[in-house]
Amino acid sequence: MNKKKKLKNPKNKNGVGSLYYDFQRDRYRLSFTYKDANNKSCRKAVYGITEQECYEKRESFLKKNILFRDTKFKNATITNILTYLYTKDYQNNTVRYSTYERNLYTVSKIEEKPLGKMHIYDIQEKDIIMFLNQITTEANSTIKKIYTSLNKAFDIALYYEIINKNPMNSPVVQRPLSNKEDKKVRALTIDEEIRFINELQKYKPRKNHNCYVNQLYIAMFTGMRIGEINALQVSDIDLENGTISVNKTVTKDNSRKSTKIANNPKTKAGIRTILIPDILINIIKESIENMIPNDENFIFYDIKGKFINDSQVSSFYRLIANRAGIKNTNLHGLRHTFGTRCIESGVEIPVLKDIMGHSDIKITINTYVDILEKFKESNIQKINEANAEMLKNLELK
Repeated sequence: MNKKKKLKNPKNKNGVGSLYYDFQRDRYRLSFTYKDANNKSCRKAVYGITEQECYEKRESFLKKNILFRDTKFKNATITNILTYLYTKDYQNNTVRYSTYERNLYTVSKIEEKPLGKMHIYDIQEKDIIMFLNQITTEANSTIKKIYTSLNKAFDIALYYEIINKNPMNSPVVQRPLSNKEDKKVRALTIDEEIRFINELQKYKPRKNHNCYVNQLYIAMFTGMRIGEINALQVSDIDLENGTISVNKTVTKDNSRKSTKIANNPKTKAGIRTILIPDILINIIKESIENMIPNDENFIFYDIKGKFINDSQVSSFYRLIANRAGIKNTNLHGLRHTFGTRCIESGVEIPVLKDIMGHSDIKITINTYVDILEKFKESNIQKINEANAEMLKNLELK
């Protein structure tokens, strides 16, 4: 029996295609012509249990194809598609500007290589494998973002039926490991923390210049992100109950040249209330008393009449760290230092997750995995010592 048999009177509904019945598949088959991204005529076949289903599938395909041809995806490369996607995400307010900026950086890494300039429908498994071998000099975090972005680009092309399968799903296509060692944010040791605080205490503010000393104190003793600290308003401080309401952050605006307030922190979990440790009470009071006057009562405000950004505080941090003789660390290390001190003091991981504003407890565990291992070892040692003491007492009896 033939795989497919032409109907005695094949239907050609006003030029919408030729309808056949495929006996092997036990389905109707509709074959029709359409224009691809290069305006080239191509044939396409769809199958359905009924004739109507075939015609509906044809209409669905053509709508997607027209949408594809009418967008920036025409003659699309991977970088065309990703730039379009990430820009739409930002315009639709589904991601913050900092995320949008990181996504565009990822796209630039793809665009550097030949793969980024190929039409997506020309790309084969071998091209992807070659590309992945070329990016092993990048950090593992960058490789992961690139790999995820490639998958997104092919999924979009698959949705619009520019390609008929996602080559990233091939068993021979796998995310490579970096040739570089992963860089970890380092917490200050207790000795370094003491030296750092000593340098902060000795620092003499310069006239007509911003002073970032108190932001560093708050970061060190609350674990808040610098963007969250720079966005604090007087109304966020409750000195009577000893709490800080974290509900917004400072971020860059579209121009990349200035900053603005985003009315949400890095993640939903970032909206939180934290306790003010006793050591910060006077520091926060002083910050409010000496703040630069501004209409919305932001506690930390640039003397030039704008928001303070992370890089300003980061430069000051490096200055103090150098004076304290501390190397291989950065501003985010203060947040990590706070988390480390918490674990050393016995704070439980679920509690620390909420204090730090992590969206997932896995982030907390992965961030502090090294100190958790050390903490576990020291506790096992204490158990061993306690058991040895107990046995010793038993022997005496």
